[in-house]
Amino acid sequence: MVRTKADVRRYDLSSSSSRNNSAVEGREEDWKKIINESEGGLNRSGGHPRYGHKAVRDSRKRSRRYRPGIRALKEIRKYQKSTMLLIRKLPFARLVKEIANEMSDSSIGYRFAVEAIAAVQEAAEAFMVQFFENALLCSQHAKRITVMQRDVQLVRRLFNI
Repeated sequence: MVRTKADVRRYDLSSSSSRNNSAVEGREEDWKKIINESEGGLNRSGGHPRYGHKAVRDSRKRSRRYRPGIRALKEIRKYQKSTMLLIRKLPFARLVKEIANEMSDSSIGYRFAVEAIAAVQEAAEAFMVQFFENALLCSQHAKRITVMQRDVQLVRRLFNI
């Protein structure tokens, strides 16, 4: 809370009336209470912050606002540089085990080595990347930049998937 000219009142401290002195002391205590409440109960610097709301506003970090498409391009470059697998391992392993159990006639649950699931995951991700690259080529051939359902259907038809 910033003091303004309207808030400042002149007090006659030289008067001998106890009523005036007690009023002044009461107002001083009120001001101290207001200052302590505004600073979270701590009077750290001995007064108000120098720039008021500006000090509070600058303490928050503003999020960066990117132009449309820039963040997508950054993400594409990041994933093209990396060699890590993009599908999570445990959900993929559960999917592989579920498909293997559905394909088998027996009620015996199959067990897979970690390396076997990693090899299947590597092959699946390579297939998906190649598939979407082909779909992107189809959309570029149609002079579009957006991959649509018809591009995916054309790739499936061309490669008998």
